Amino acid sequence: MVYTFTGQFDKAKEVLDTRWILLYIPVYIITIWDSYRKTVDLNKLYILAAKEKAPIVPFNLGSLGLNFLDKHQPSLSMVWYFNAWYGASIS
Repeated sequence: MVYTFTGQFDKAKEVLDTRWILLYIPVYIITIWDSYRKTVDLNKLYILAAKEKAPIVPFNLGSLGLNFLDKHQPSLSMVWYFNAWYGASIS
């Protein structure tokens, strides 16, 4: 799958295991949907930053993965804050 995501289709054909073909399809679909969803979120943040004329950091890459700031559940903001703080203090 790494080869196909990076455009190296000839190498992907060489290592393709047909026994896993039913697993490949859902992974591709989930990956495409997640990319689309993150792109929509980043576009919303870009519009907000353009209106305010100020750069913003839309995500934090920490020990729990890529975390977008989300206004729907403010109670989780403390969890992400400590994740960012703890991740920064380790490195």
